Amino acid sequence: LSIIKDIDDKDYFFSIPESNRRFYSNLTSFPKLYRPFLLIDGNGVGEVDIMTSQSYILSTILNERFYKRIGNGYNLQTIHHNLKIGIDNLGRNNPSNQIGRDIFITGVYFSSMMLEGIRNYTNIDFTSDYYTFILEEGKRLYPNHINKHKVFLKGRDYIKGQIMNFLFEWNGYNREGNPFGELMELLYPELCDYVIRFNQYYTSTEFSYLLQRSEVFLMLNVCKELQLKHPNIPFYTIHDSILTTQSNLPIVQKVMTDVITKLTGKSVGVKSKPLHQPISIDEELVEEIFNKVRIKNDKEWSDNRTYILTKNIKLGIDFFYEENERKEWYDRLGIS
Repeated sequence: LSIIKDIDDKDYFFSIPESNRRFYSNLTSFPKLYRPFLLIDGNGVGEVDIMTSQSYILSTILNERFYKRIGNGYNLQTIHHNLKIGIDNLGRNNPSNQIGRDIFITGVYFSSMMLEGIRNYTNIDFTSDYYTFILEEGKRLYPNHINKHKVFLKGRDYIKGQIMNFLFEWNGYNREGNPFGELMELLYPELCDYVIRFNQYYTSTEFSYLLQRSEVFLMLNVCKELQLKHPNIPFYTIHDSILTTQSNLPIVQKVMTDVITKLTGKSVGVKSKPLHQPISIDEELVEEIFNKVRIKNDKEWSDNRTYILTKNIKLGIDFFYEENERKEWYDRLGIS
């Protein structure tokens, strides 16, 4: 309710941290659950986004071209200049510089055999369903591992929920205890080696910044092309996605696909969908709402109490109760 009130009152904010260059605003923090209720000039909205954005972007930076190219473009120097300097300074002293490893890819040394393993990952077709592909590859090549862990019965949703943990968990012990991490170690051991080593040498925070900055670079170029070629189309970005009016979804999807594929040299999966307001409340919707802030113990209350402001409680009471009932709750909670 507080976020909705700010938008209704045109009380907007935005910020762009230097660390990851992402654009934050009222709309980027607006819960996904409520996006279908947003309107642009009274028209329903739709969303266009990059399929498995972080995994796709990772596949586009694992090559010598991304690291070695200079000048403005899709390369490390343009996207994260300070990291480029740090990697250059580490140079030959990089712990991954071992006998037989003479190929240097974005901060980590590889042998030609290891490079083939990296290419197995970068050659994945990201225009299809990446999560389903990983699960099917696991079933095909390592059925015993899939059958051993019941969590895989959740299907692609389980894979989807583990991607961020896989990318940014630098601790090898934690990875080994994770069924998805073990599956990726079986399918793409060289990729796992790269992720762990990069996180260890340059920190998992720097790794996330690199992927996010790469995403920003791509999306800014998409926005520029949209603004030049279709200046009358209203749109705004939410990190790796663009919201626009439903009639303009095909145009935005084509521009995003063309621009990103041209910049990275790798076909990108881009999907679009109109956002429709739910006509009923089902169990899945209730579950999603309660998962936003679910407090079961003192620690969870301590972790979340910062976000539960008196202003939000007052808005909730005003929304649900009238007059005498409202006053009763005000008195009970000590709200003047």
